Amino acid sequence: MIKKLGKWIDSIFEDRYEVTIWMRKSDGTSEASLYPLKKLQKITKNHLKGVDINGHRVEIKTVEKFSYEVKKVK
Repeated sequence: MIKKLGKWIDSIFEDRYEVTIWMRKSDGTSEASLYPLKKLQKITKNHLKGVDINGHRVEIKTVEKFSYEVKKVK
């Protein structure tokens, strides 16, 4: 019971981020992907590394550069 309460309190004070990545497809158009993250460890034009809201690690590395937008939700 106390562990659940502690996790709930932590979730209130955790930062949340929404990262949108636009990757260029082979036909020249762009495709957007949204990643809700609770931890953002690294973001560059070729690399995204973080932890999603369910606690799973997310890592995207590309050779071609992508555009991105980071919004701090909480």
